[in-house]
Amino acid sequence: MESIKTDSDLRDEIPSQQFSKKMSHSEVSEASFKMDRIHPKSSQNTVGHVSWVVDGVAFPNGTDFRCKYKGYCYYAQVCDGALMINGKKFLSPSAAAVTITRNAVDGWLFWDCKLPGNSSWVNICALK
Repeated sequence: MESIKTDSDLRDEIPSQQFSKKMSHSEVSEASFKMDRIHPKSSQNTVGHVSWVVDGVAFPNGTDFRCKYKGYCYYAQVCDGALMINGKKFLSPSAAAVTITRNAVDGWLFWDCKLPGNSSWVNICALK
């Protein structure tokens, strides 16, 4: 059975100085920041909260999301298997992005995320 890495596992494996604003998305992926792909049926993390699993990528409960659109910053958070924005649940990054832009948007390019316990933001497309 595959498992989800905890915050402490990620901190041990990925030194914080590996990430800087100058890194490209491909460099971030090459720096082993890619999250383990898991089967949706095994999406519970160690504390019992359900991760949000999208296209084989698991975002642990408490993962922060942000985007910038027309000069405004928008924030969301993973909560019990969904992305939450202002109390509304979304099952895909694109659906969440469309509520902000009112246009068709590739949510994988639109959103950045910060995993629990990390201080760096990364575009979620780099995690695929």
